[in-house]
Amino acid sequence: MSLPTIQEITNLYLYGTSDTPTSKINDSYIDHAVTSIDIPTSLFMTTGAGRFAVGAQFELIQNFFEDGANTLAANTTSKPFYTKQEVAAAFGLTNYGFVLDNKDFADNTSDYGERVYIFNRI
Repeated sequence: MSLPTIQEITNLYLYGTSDTPTSKINDSYIDHAVTSIDIPTSLFMTTGAGRFAVGAQFELIQNFFEDGANTLAANTTSKPFYTKQEVAAAFGLTNYGFVLDNKDFADNTSDYGERVYIFNRI
């Protein structure tokens, strides 16, 4: 599998299918079902926009490494781990994601325009 192309994203948006239809005049395209695609995490993180997401950019990770020992009780055999939600709650975080602004990141590929178009983030 590969990342979706601009053509596939456009077709999904316009026609509800990744292929360009032979006839573009069809009333079914007006109210087609919402279409989503699943991108494997490993692919997104290696060749997609996720390759710019570094753990240190997440407030949850920053808090965990800066003050985790003082905020979280030590793991025990009855509680050997914390979920991400539990760690977030311990630090008072309701949102623990990371919004990636493509304009802030670049490497030796020239896919900035594609990343903005496909993932809808400037």
